Amino acid sequence: MINRSYLPFLSARTYKDRKMAKWMGFFLSDHQTALLQSHIALDMADTMSHEERLLWLGRLYAKQCKATFHIKKHLKAGATVHQLQGVLQEINLQEIVIKTGDSHYITASLDQIIRITTEEMDEDGN
Repeated sequence: MINRSYLPFLSARTYKDRKMAKWMGFFLSDHQTALLQSHIALDMADTMSHEERLLWLGRLYAKQCKATFHIKKHLKAGATVHQLQGVLQEINLQEIVIKTGDSHYITASLDQIIRITTEEMDEDGN
C-alpha cells in the first residue's frame, strides 16, 4: 500500500488504486485482436506458390480425388480462411469450380487458394 498521508485532500489520501483491473478490458480486446492477426499471418505464410497450385490442381482434376481447399476470403473486418472439401469439377487459368459433398458448386479464383491437402495423394502427388 502506498502512503499518501502527506497529500492535502482526503480523497487523494484514501484513493485505492485498482492496479491492472482498470486496464483489463483494454488488455483483453487488444490481446484478442493480436491473436486474430497472428492467426491470419500464420495462414498466409503457408501459401503455395502459383506453380505448385497449378500442379496440384491439374493432378486433382485428372484423378478426381477428394481434397480440402483452404480459400482466403476478404471481408470488411479483414481476411478469413475457409476450408472446403470436395472434388475439382472445372479448372482454367483464372478460377476453379469445386463440387462439395452436399452437391453444391463453389467457384474460387486461383489467387484465393492458399493451400490444398488430400488424403488420397501423398506429398509427392503420386
